Amino acid sequence: IATMPHPQADKLTLCDVDTGEGPHVKIVCGAMNVRAGLKVALAQIGEKLPGGLVIKEARLRGELSQGMLCSLTELGLSDSSEGIMELD
Repeated sequence: IATMPHPQADKLTLCDVDTGEGPHVKIVCGAMNVRAGLKVALAQIGEKLPGGLVIKEARLRGELSQGMLCSLTELGLSDSSEGIMELD
C-alpha cells in the first residue's frame, strides 16, 4: 500500500493498493492503522462480505474507491477489531 492524506477529509486516507494482478486499485480508507507498506485483506468490486455487503465502486468525498480494506469484524472473524487486518 502507498498512502496519502485525503484532500477533503482529515480522517480518511487515499491508498494505492498493489493486488499483485494488473493495475493498482484506489481505495479510500478510514482505518486509523492504515499506512504505507502494509499487507492487508482487500475486498474488491463485486465481492460479498459476511452480512450481505456487496463491494461497489464509489466516490467518497470526491475520491474514487475501488474496494475495501477489511477489518476482522468486516470479514466475520471477530466481534471487535482495532482497524484493518494487518497480514505478515
